[in-house]
Amino acid sequence: NFTQADSIASIFVSLLIIKSGASLLKDSFNILIEAVPLKLDTDEILGVIKSVDGVKIVHDLHIWAISAGTNALIAHVVVDDMLSVAEISKMIKRIEHELSHAGIGHVTLQFESESLGHKDDLICELKSEHKDEHFGHHH
Repeated sequence: NFTQADSIASIFVSLLIIKSGASLLKDSFNILIEAVPLKLDTDEILGVIKSVDGVKIVHDLHIWAISAGTNALIAHVVVDDMLSVAEISKMIKRIEHELSHAGIGHVTLQFESESLGHKDDLICELKSEHKDEHFGHHH
């Protein structure tokens, strides 16, 4: 009598499909809302960038998954006013290399002069500059 065995096998296969589907749905949702990938630690990533010689401040840090297994990062990096383009290029290569080991394959960095006076905040606020309530980027 294989009726019970067929039923048990069907239930088992159904549970496996539901479990796999739920995991895929969760991963897809996180990609769609551009959430920080669960396997990445924002503080660790920030530490990787700040550990590169010449980096003073990192702000406006955004990390998200482009697709399953492909993570992206955008950040503003404040450096000394006197650095040359060649020195900044070396820093970019070093940061990209270190971030690739941390699981981030697509990196966009905006380098800024220390004289701009940015605070060491990860998130920038939009504040009204004028009485007509136009918003600008402030630090």
